[in-house]
Amino acid sequence: MSGKTSRVSWTNFLGKRAPFPQGPHILAGILKCPVHILFCVRVHGRYRVIFEPFADRIELPRANRDRAIQASVERFAARLEAHLRIAPLQWFNFFDFWRPGGMEPPADVARRPMETEFAS
Repeated sequence: MSGKTSRVSWTNFLGKRAPFPQGPHILAGILKCPVHILFCVRVHGRYRVIFEPFADRIELPRANRDRAIQASVERFAARLEAHLRIAPLQWFNFFDFWRPGGMEPPADVARRPMETEFAS
């Protein structure tokens, strides 16, 4: 992804605004397939694999495409955060959302108030 032209959605994550890539949500919408999230956590020296249903289908209607992508990204961020809070030192994400390429949130996103509660 290249700096300021990256396709990301900004959402609340761990008390800050963070960019999440839109690509997986767009691809799932194009493929019209069920989406599951996979978590792998080490518990008492053994690995526990968790498959969590995320969506039967991600719908991206033309009229509300950006809003639908944003909603999907927000749901994913909430689920990721819930699992991260359980095992905070066992987290790895392939997308460097802590300011990838020096990206800053758009002015309208940076001004939005932070939510104080997160879904678990």
